[in-house]
Amino acid sequence: MGWTFTIIGLALIVAAYLMHMRAQTRGKKAASWPTTVGTIRSAVVGVISMSSNNDPMSGSSNMLTPVITYAYEVAGQKLECARFRVGVDPRFNTPAKAQALVDKYPVGAPVTVHYDPSNPSLAALDLTIGENYGALMVGAFGGTILFFGLLMPFLGV
Repeated sequence: MGWTFTIIGLALIVAAYLMHMRAQTRGKKAASWPTTVGTIRSAVVGVISMSSNNDPMSGSSNMLTPVITYAYEVAGQKLECARFRVGVDPRFNTPAKAQALVDKYPVGAPVTVHYDPSNPSLAALDLTIGENYGALMVGAFGGTILFFGLLMPFLGV
């Protein structure tokens, strides 16, 4: 039983590492994207539900994220996008923090848009990778399972 946990834990840690490296590679590739000038169309604070069910009494919390839509043009083609970051968009637990970021992008303001030259509809305002919590959670879970897998023989399980 301990070996099973150890192997699963190691596999999850490797998967988390690969997820992290994929995000880093995406960020490095985006650093070479060309830019164009765009215009902010809308900027609001969006709500991301963290609940896995529709029970309002479950004690779940919501996260807030900027939803910023902008228009830009590449080679005569008019495009519109709502991707803020190349990686995971920022998430906030207080309305004031989310609103402070949104306020930096007033409607009608010019912005620098980074776009993928092979697919100009893929764009971002910020090249930050952001917090890759998915990889962190998978790695932490894998580490926990690995720990128990290594501990089991000492406990006689």
